[in-house]
Amino acid sequence: MGKERHPLRPLATASSGYPTPAVRLPPHLPE
Repeated sequence: MGKERHPLRPLATASSGYPTPAVRLPPHLPE
């Protein structure tokens, strides 16, 4: 469910190698 809603969320979670603020913020970014 969250995967389809937050396409950047799973990607960022997998790349937790670098803690970025964008990961915490909502997927409203153009990224």
